[in-house]
Amino acid sequence: MIARIFRKDPRRAYIAYKYFLDMKDNLKEVHRVLKKDRHYVIVVGNNRIQKLKNNYELLRRCKESEFVLSECKKLGLI
Repeated sequence: MIARIFRKDPRRAYIAYKYFLDMKDNLKEVHRVLKKDRHYVIVVGNNRIQKLKNNYELLRRCKESEFVLSECKKLGLI
């Protein structure tokens, strides 16, 4: 997806790539230091770069980082 964005807009592709790379590093570190049975909450706006939906990509990276995803309602956050 980033490569497709790059063909149309290299600057935006770099911004998206850097964002997801930084978030991957953040998720990895938070997962490492977060105490067992604790929650990590991320609020992400529904944003698109070309047709790339950042919220879905971020969810995918959370799953890759071994986080157990919960719905906000289940946590009583909304």
